[in-house]
Amino acid sequence: MLRLTVKPDEYLEKLVEYCNMKIYAIATVLETNDTWGEEDDFQVLKPNLDIKVAYSEDPSFSREELCLRQAER
Repeated sequence: MLRLTVKPDEYLEKLVEYCNMKIYAIATVLETNDTWGEEDDFQVLKPNLDIKVAYSEDPSFSREELCLRQAER
């Protein structure tokens, strides 16, 4: 078995819509000169985001300002 580790910084910028990825593998047996090839495609799953927004009835802050202040913390 051959393992190949691919780090996120090597592929994140290349992901397209829906984060689909395709892998191609080709191998040749030296003793028999037989060749094998295979491909596989899969979707890279990103973690779900849980966004919470604090809201205050304080008239001195707009909703946008309040969200920005919470995000800066």
